[in-house]
Amino acid sequence: MKISDFHQEIPDDTRSSGFLQVYILAAYFLLVGILAVFAFSPLSGEMGYILARMTPHLMYIPLVLTALWYPKQKIAHVFIFLVIFAFLCTGFILRGWSLDLMFTIFTSFIYMWVYFAILVIPRIRYAGEKRTADKPIKNIDGLLREENQKADLISTAPVSKTVLHQPVLEVSVPGAEKTAEIPPERIIALIESLRVNEKDIIAKTCLSIEAVGIQAEPYLIDGLLSDSLPIRENSAKILGIFQSVDAVGSLIETMNDPSKKVHNACVQALAKIGMPATDSLLDSLFDKRWKIRAGSLAALRIIGYREGINQIAALLADENHYVRKEAAKSLGRIGDRSVSDLLCDVLFDEFRGVRLAAVTALGRIGDDKAVIDLLSLYTNEKDPEVRERVIESLSMIGTPAAYEAIKVAGKDPNAEIRKIVEDYLNE
Repeated sequence: MKISDFHQEIPDDTRSSGFLQVYILAAYFLLVGILAVFAFSPLSGEMGYILARMTPHLMYIPLVLTALWYPKQKIAHVFIFLVIFAFLCTGFILRGWSLDLMFTIFTSFIYMWVYFAILVIPRIRYAGEKRTADKPIKNIDGLLREENQKADLISTAPVSKTVLHQPVLEVSVPGAEKTAEIPPERIIALIESLRVNEKDIIAKTCLSIEAVGIQAEPYLIDGLLSDSLPIRENSAKILGIFQSVDAVGSLIETMNDPSKKVHNACVQALAKIGMPATDSLLDSLFDKRWKIRAGSLAALRIIGYREGINQIAALLADENHYVRKEAAKSLGRIGDRSVSDLLCDVLFDEFRGVRLAAVTALGRIGDDKAVIDLLSLYTNEKDPEVRERVIESLSMIGTPAAYEAIKVAGKDPNAEIRKIVEDYLNE
């Protein structure tokens, strides 16, 4: 993926929304105009006085909408200002000072404050973020050009195969294909720029860090300890892309991060590292911290590791229900019938997530011996989603005994479940 890919054309639906906005403004002006005509007509009676006071203020609403939708269209803003001024003057001419001049001025100041806040504050914020965000991106472009000039002068120096083999060579950063040594402080500054928690900026910065290559690895490992959530999360993601074996220990430790995003990023990174991480992950199954135990189970499952079934099965009795759930899911993925009895034991776990995971795992394994326990769970279960999952698992087992058990659910109090049972039996 190239950085240039981030610059996309405006889709047709955005253009259509522009016409809709103009239509809304035009319709609003028409409505206010009708109210104004009625307010100053002899037919309005006492209502005319109220409408005469209210109508000019209604004109400020399209001004605010224009500021939101068309912040750069100064002509439109001036036009609406003139319309408001004309309405106010007309109101005072036709209704006199009874329209309360001080009230009008006071409310006008409030509307103007909202208008300028909408226009000015986002610009100040955007300018600040842009200065912060653009600096590291420009730095990496200049940095790579500078280092490439050095590389050209020292043409006899071998190009690092490690860097050449990085997938980020597709990044359209000038000279990325022959990146030379980059000073540590510049790599650190680039990683620090991830603090700007904006999607496009983070994506571009990550691509730039990937272009630096394996040289950035130790600084990314340090980034796992940052006080910034985006730095921790994206450092883990990039280490996964690098398949950094040296980062396995740090990634396992960081799975205990209080942020779910960081935890999941570490799990995915360890899964991308793959088999070289399995020994450490197996050791971490018995860590004192439940997040690390649960994360290690998830990473091993994503890797597709089928060994260590005894260690995983032991965690069905873990004190933490998240760990028990992950253990059940992992055993279901392995699909070994030797653990069916252990899974049946947790079918009646007090936590719904564990019951769902155990039911699904037994369906994946397909052991006919689990039918009786699944039917027992169904008859005692109050949660309709768990009952529905039991029926799905029985259909996955697919034996005559399983289909007989499904028939019992034909009288379920939930109409949707009865329909599911009917569909299964008619297959």
